Amino acid sequence: MFADWDVAWGMYAPSPTSIRGGVYHLCVGTYQARNKGDLKAYLDHLGSRLVFLIDWNRARKRLQLLVQRRMRFPC
Repeated sequence: MFADWDVAWGMYAPSPTSIRGGVYHLCVGTYQARNKGDLKAYLDHLGSRLVFLIDWNRARKRLQLLVQRRMRFPC
């Protein structure tokens, strides 16, 4: 999703004491804009990808309900 952008990616693993009951890893991306126009273009792209992920997650959850229902009541 960010192949056209020069984003530097790094992993961040918080200490176990900062997490209650689970372990997770966080991938952090940093983008250094060349100018205001470049920054605006990147933020527009970033916003569009966030909207895509939110919509995809919502659709996935709804499809999951449909699949579970079909498994319970086969046609």
